Amino acid sequence: FFKQKTAYEIRNCDWSSDVCSSDLDLLGKLPVCHMPSPYRFRCPLKHSRSMLGVHYQSIDMLLPHELFSALYHHYPAAFRDKLVGSPGALQKFWKDMDGYPRYAAHPVRTRGDHSTHCIPISFHGDGTPTVGLGKIWGKLMNVFGWSSLLAHGSTESMYFMSFCIYEAIQTAGGHGHTLNTFFRRLVWSLEWLFKGVWPESDINGKMYDQDSPEWSRPMGRKPGDPLAGGYYCCLWIILGDLDYFTKVLGLANYNSNCPCSLCPVDSNPSGLPWYDFRPVAPWLHKVFTAAESNLTNILFRLPGVTVESIYPDWMHVKHLGLDKKAYGSTLYALIHFVLPGEPADNLRIIFSEIQDVYRKRDVKNRYSQMKLSMFFSKKGIALKGKAQEVKDLGPVLLEIWEKHFNKNIRIHRQVRLILDLSVQLENIIDDMQGWRPTPLQSEALIETAHAYLNVLQSANDHFKSDDAGQVELFHVTVKGHFLLHICYLAKFLAPRVAWCYRGEDFMGKIRPLAASCAKRAQPWEVTIKIMAKYRHALQYMLPPA
Repeated sequence: FFKQKTAYEIRNCDWSSDVCSSDLDLLGKLPVCHMPSPYRFRCPLKHSRSMLGVHYQSIDMLLPHELFSALYHHYPAAFRDKLVGSPGALQKFWKDMDGYPRYAAHPVRTRGDHSTHCIPISFHGDGTPTVGLGKIWGKLMNVFGWSSLLAHGSTESMYFMSFCIYEAIQTAGGHGHTLNTFFRRLVWSLEWLFKGVWPESDINGKMYDQDSPEWSRPMGRKPGDPLAGGYYCCLWIILGDLDYFTKVLGLANYNSNCPCSLCPVDSNPSGLPWYDFRPVAPWLHKVFTAAESNLTNILFRLPGVTVESIYPDWMHVKHLGLDKKAYGSTLYALIHFVLPGEPADNLRIIFSEIQDVYRKRDVKNRYSQMKLSMFFSKKGIALKGKAQEVKDLGPVLLEIWEKHFNKNIRIHRQVRLILDLSVQLENIIDDMQGWRPTPLQSEALIETAHAYLNVLQSANDHFKSDDAGQVELFHVTVKGHFLLHICYLAKFLAPRVAWCYRGEDFMGKIRPLAASCAKRAQPWEVTIKIMAKYRHALQYMLPPA
């Protein structure tokens, strides 16, 4: 966005030409930016030469409370659209939270103005490749940001990045912890964002002296002054995929024997197995409360932020998890067991039928090609593709399976039921309006999820015991357990509100910016350059009035 737009916004630019002089200092020629300047701090980083261990470098981030205040004072239209939402949205959100046990115990309830002034926000983090995409020498960058649950509009204008850093230079040793250093400053900023006033103490809790620079700021920005005319925020949900929850937030490793931080399940058949998908599974009555969990990340020291703030993501759990294995297994079964002929010939027939159904249904997110390696490899069966492509393939595959399956064969009927229940789950989610589903929608979602996972497990058992099956089809991973968590959490917050599509879309937007900043720069300098350009890009995306 920055590279495309700024040439037309630069002061004194020659408007008769499509581009400005190549040696123009872009940042120096931009109009005055009212976005807050990046906050610089010393951060421990891994040295490029391992024998030298850890070194400290200055690095930048955008503090949420400063950005929040800048939006209110200088970009009022953006503040309304991207934070407060449509008229009445704030009051409706908190009204919809009535009956939620977490809301009843949340400290926001002690503030009488929360239904009109407290904006619920989400915090999201994820890794994205920025340099050398698909290469062995590619670099992964962790990106962290926040957004309002009430916002509407384009992803890049609703998601506010706070920090980004290459994963390769992060350290977690005894001499310093990169992400903990960032999280400590983030939590300090979010604490004052919850209070709704400019910080009265520094990150170490020391009160600012009257002769400190903080007291020399213009009126309205001194310690204790309102950030945004009485508006404030509370961190309501924490988003991310399971890998992020484990590596960054320190939650239970989903590949371990105790894979869940939300309940005490394990891998022991005589204990509380995570693969017990029955509606009467004992673990359903042992989900952790705020008092029972033991979470170590500093984020959980924020007011009201507990284990109940963690929302597993529908996109990663279902679309990029269970669906990839179920739809890949369906394609494998079609071309190897159902259709006569060679697998390569059968695949061409199936893909031709997929294209026909795409056109008939006017599907937007389509696979442009289909080959065996896209759903079968030495690692097992899993369909490759983007989340939306996988999601939109479900109804298409159901129609094609109904065309070819033998209703007299039990496993054929089971596969049809798997596809049908998967599509039903998506339809229930799509029909949900607002932040909370109706009781009937919630009940239907839970009932359908239990049925889907049990039939999926039954089909997997069939192929594991079938000598003809040379690969394991319809493999059920621990993501099935997290799917049930999502469905039960959906009683109080619709999965569409808490999924990661917005954050994932932003990852795609930030990649070209990150790649452009990586040239001739030290790894930590890339973060500084990105944050400098990002704050300027924000002012062009957001309307000033």
